[in-house]
Amino acid sequence: PASLAGAALLMAADIAVRLIPAVIEIKIGVVTALFGAPAFAFILIAAQEIGMSITARNVRWSTGGRMIVDGISIDVPAGKTLGLLGPNGSGKSSFLRLLCKLRKLESGVVTLGGTDIADLTQRQIAQRAAFVEQQVHTEVEVTVADVVQLGRTPHRGPLAAWTDTDEDVVTQALTRVGMANMRDRLWRTLSGGERQRAQIARALAQTPSELLLDEPTNHLDIQHQLEILSLVSRLPVTAS
Repeated sequence: PASLAGAALLMAADIAVRLIPAVIEIKIGVVTALFGAPAFAFILIAAQEIGMSITARNVRWSTGGRMIVDGISIDVPAGKTLGLLGPNGSGKSSFLRLLCKLRKLESGVVTLGGTDIADLTQRQIAQRAAFVEQQVHTEVEVTVADVVQLGRTPHRGPLAAWTDTDEDVVTQALTRVGMANMRDRLWRTLSGGERQRAQIARALAQTPSELLLDEPTNHLDIQHQLEILSLVSRLPVTAS
């Protein structure tokens, strides 16, 4: 079973490399993860923009006395997709969080559309960049629509009424990921692939220029991995 799982994951990794135009390795050396398969994270950026959408220069971050992200630099042009490849624990997830200021840089500079994220509030960043985590769990009885509507939070005031524009954006996001007919389904009834698509819809409801996905195919079977990768490759955003 382990060897079969490893073969399946390697097949998915090979397909990811074919679908994602640019792939960089986070750490130099043999890339191995669970069952010997590579693990991926993606950065996506809006196609209609010109120039560099995301840049990072000599980014460093450590925790507990251990260096996790050590001097990473990237340039992601607008409209392009970049894949980050590295073994489990190599710092991919931490690096994505640093790009959207969910963690504080120890040193280095990150810019979104030419603006240093140090000069942006978290709300301003959320209006531009959306982050999709590996897995999201909740015990609350929420529907797919409830989850996707959270994507509108950065664009609304604390007491702002729900508008037709908000509703249209949510509907468009659900349609784009093929879940318009599932908006009233309870979150707990969804499969892993359906939850991931709903999370991507939530991110799209933020109307981002950049979309950061942390191992979006993690724990999915081959069919759902292919569906997610195909969806990511078609999105009108810069992806990472």
